[in-house]
Amino acid sequence: YDIVRGLDSLKFPSKIVSVFYFTLSLINYLTQDLKETKNTLRSRGFVNQTSMFTYQTYGNIFAMIVIKALRKAEDMKLSMEARGFKDKIFFLNSNDSIGSEKILLFTIGVVLVKVLYELFG
Repeated sequence: YDIVRGLDSLKFPSKIVSVFYFTLSLINYLTQDLKETKNTLRSRGFVNQTSMFTYQTYGNIFAMIVIKALRKAEDMKLSMEARGFKDKIFFLNSNDSIGSEKILLFTIGVVLVKVLYELFG
């Protein structure tokens, strides 16, 4: 996802950044699913051979992955619509605190010191 942050920091259009983000997210999901499928086949004793059974198995796996990709894309679309997504992904670019956060932390510190002084002082 560093590529997406880089595109965002280089001021690429927000739609391109969003497309890259969702593409990488879907690729990550499908890669995990493929690994799980391979582990399942391995645990069931599947042996890679040049037979019709092997080709049918690979065809079924490919079809399942395509179907899962379409479902996941539709789920992501519905999820982002429900959250009010408008073509822009917002990133946390830095951990710099803004002025209001600094004032809040200072106020909490003063209150904490006062409470501790009253309890133990």
